[in-house]
Amino acid sequence: MVVLNWVGGGLAMLVVLAAIAYPATDMVREPLDDAARSELTRSGKANRFVSLPAGSTHVRVEGPADGPTIILVHGFSVAGFTFDDWIAPLTAAGYRVIVPDMFGHGYSERISSPHTKEVYVDQIAKLLEVLLVTKPVHIVGSSMGGSIATSFAARYQARVKSVTLIAPAGLRETRSNGSVLMSPVIGDWLARVLGAYALESAFAQTAARAPDPAAAAAKYGERARFRGHAEGLLDLLRNYDIVSQTDDFDALGRSGLPVLAVWGTADTVIPFAQSKALLRRVPQAELAPLKDMPHGTPIIAPKDTIAPILPFLARIAAQ
Repeated sequence: MVVLNWVGGGLAMLVVLAAIAYPATDMVREPLDDAARSELTRSGKANRFVSLPAGSTHVRVEGPADGPTIILVHGFSVAGFTFDDWIAPLTAAGYRVIVPDMFGHGYSERISSPHTKEVYVDQIAKLLEVLLVTKPVHIVGSSMGGSIATSFAARYQARVKSVTLIAPAGLRETRSNGSVLMSPVIGDWLARVLGAYALESAFAQTAARAPDPAAAAAKYGERARFRGHAEGLLDLLRNYDIVSQTDDFDALGRSGLPVLAVWGTADTVIPFAQSKALLRRVPQAELAPLKDMPHGTPIIAPKDTIAPILPFLARIAAQ
């Protein structure tokens, strides 16, 4: 009986600690509000904030105002900083480069509404309107960003000049299996209390292979320290099936838009084998394999990833 009482008391204590940890974890993080945005801009950590109907979007815009526009869409859990090493070669080639942080990522709004596919497609559309981009754009999407770019092109074909997909998500036939994270209460607790640490640890593996590992890790940590990061990503997983968007890939195939797919042959997150499904659904796509490269090549190997993209864009400009 004494042992049972001890076990019961221990379990009760764990429940109490878990209940305390949930609000406490949120309190130690900073809110991403107007004051924080002003300070981020003043300190030079942020570039520019644009007010959109769904919330504030952090965006970097570089290059000649009259140059052809290219918009770079990052992947899940990271932010636009993954394309920092792309700015110089793209602007040198004459492009106006737009790099947003998608909602729930980086310095962009931690929106309270569901993080659906439509929210992200609309974020790009509204951002281009605010930035007065009227001509068709070249859109580049990495991983989850590839799924978003495909869906944007499927909906707004007339606003797109070309599509470049870097190991794109969305080509699986079926939705991903549910996990404990999808469960209410338990999933919410795990995301808030442990999610930030788990995400930062996962990114550290990618950062370790970047040209400047310390800088990459610092950029991620700086953005993830704000309240609502992990919770927003959980909401995204619950409301946006990023692994299965095959209808939009079919629509992209029917559009006839020029498409380039850049893919690491050693990718284990979105396996290179899925490139077969891409070529089947988007028959006009050109495939540029990156030999022995893993997932995350935009930040791990920016020069190698850009190498096939610049001539692809040049060919389109010459047509």
